[in-house]
Amino acid sequence: MDRLLQLQSLSRDLKFRRASLTGVFLTQMSGAQTVTSDPRHLQNLVASFRVHGEPPRPGFRETLIFSDPTGGDWYYNQRILRTEEIWEKEHEIQWREVERLMSLEEADSRIKAAGFMSPLRQVEIHQFDESPLAYCFKFIYGNVEKDDLYVNGITGLFQDSLTYSECHPSLRTVEMGNRIVAPAFIELQTNGCLGIHFTNFEDERSYRENLQKVSRFLAEKGVGGFYVTLPTVSADVFKKILPHLRPREYDGGAALLGAHCEGPWLNPSKKGAHDASLMQTPSQTSIEQLYGDDDSVSAIKMVTLAPELDGSNKLIEELTKGHDIRVSLGHSAADFDTGLAALKAGATSMTHVFNAMNPLHHRSPGLAGLIASEESPYFSLIADGIHLHAATLAMAFHANPHKCILITDSVEMAGLADGLYPGHAQIPHQQRKRGNQVTIEGTDTLIGSCSSLDECVRNLKQWSGCSLAQAVQCATENIAKMMGLEDRGVIEVGRRADFVVLDDTGQVLETWKGGKLAYQRG
Repeated sequence: MDRLLQLQSLSRDLKFRRASLTGVFLTQMSGAQTVTSDPRHLQNLVASFRVHGEPPRPGFRETLIFSDPTGGDWYYNQRILRTEEIWEKEHEIQWREVERLMSLEEADSRIKAAGFMSPLRQVEIHQFDESPLAYCFKFIYGNVEKDDLYVNGITGLFQDSLTYSECHPSLRTVEMGNRIVAPAFIELQTNGCLGIHFTNFEDERSYRENLQKVSRFLAEKGVGGFYVTLPTVSADVFKKILPHLRPREYDGGAALLGAHCEGPWLNPSKKGAHDASLMQTPSQTSIEQLYGDDDSVSAIKMVTLAPELDGSNKLIEELTKGHDIRVSLGHSAADFDTGLAALKAGATSMTHVFNAMNPLHHRSPGLAGLIASEESPYFSLIADGIHLHAATLAMAFHANPHKCILITDSVEMAGLADGLYPGHAQIPHQQRKRGNQVTIEGTDTLIGSCSSLDECVRNLKQWSGCSLAQAVQCATENIAKMMGLEDRGVIEVGRRADFVVLDDTGQVLETWKGGKLAYQRG
């Protein structure tokens, strides 16, 4: 036992790595026979054989694993293709000791006793290329990586590898077949879908059921989390609905991440489809007056307001510093300098840039000009081909890809057939749906969109010429950074295993939540 522990100490000194995920990796000391329960390790051998230009043959020391049978970790040595002569000059005693103490039969016995997958199976080295372990293209920080993906089924988190104590016979491999794995999308601005508008509240039970229905629908579009958008409504409606919008997870659907209040501190001259009669001035109202008590305000994660209104900068400071609420600038006639002052006060983003704000002018850029400034905030774009021309969308994206955010601004007609639909608490008028476009009946006033977030991702890729990975970043990682989400939005060890499986065109094939399949295209 002492000698085995000595060898473990030696392994650390030689910078041995932990054995990963599904098993252990062993080689006979007398030759090149490979016995494994984890084909991932074969990749390392194959790569090294190719680099050195030699096949495995007797006389080479490939890889070694050993363990303290009382429960220590398994280790393997990555120093391969060392000749027996060179290796024995360095570690003759240690190698002979391991060979004597731990035969393959003994190792197999220990593995079975410890609950590892067994029996060990022999695999030819070339088989790794033909049958990889969960091999996929992975999107992270706007780049593409080709690698395996590891998920802990107990915690529902991404992880590097399973430690000795976490291995379990029920471990399974999901073959991705070189498909694309990206973080699950985050919907920052949606007013509803499937005939459900979030301002319509009849009773607590039906509202809760409607949220769950929306959650499952969004998962089909690759969305792993969403913020309910409440437009400009009365204080009574805000106070009634907000307590029901605190973050929560839904089985088989996208998580509710909180509320985005788009109003009521907006400029009536840029009302869009909002009710101007319900708009307020910051200097004459308070957060508690309009949104309610702490129970209501705690559900709010973002507020869109017009920075030119009297008292806006003070309100921005109160929202950001006092309540940890993100502030976005929108539905505004503010000029460039007023926008800069709002950013200094604590605002961090702009809502549906170019829509419901002054147009970009070469001598007076307005809020839209901030996207190319040194102090550029995050900025959201509705990439439905209706709210923005394709060239405008491309221009905005290329101005600052790492601050660009895709939103749908979807309304309750999303997922429904074309036709005429009734109004609600926000819009007391009939609404006309034609494809992805929704307008107030008898006018050209856009209410919102019926596009899905995955469609917006594909549109951005097509119209801007960016890569699919860069387009996905605008619906995932950029939003997570802006909203301070540290548990999702990125494929990273320790974060929730919320991810979407895409084909190379960006079509959603599967959505996974917490390491469990939530949606699969039929």
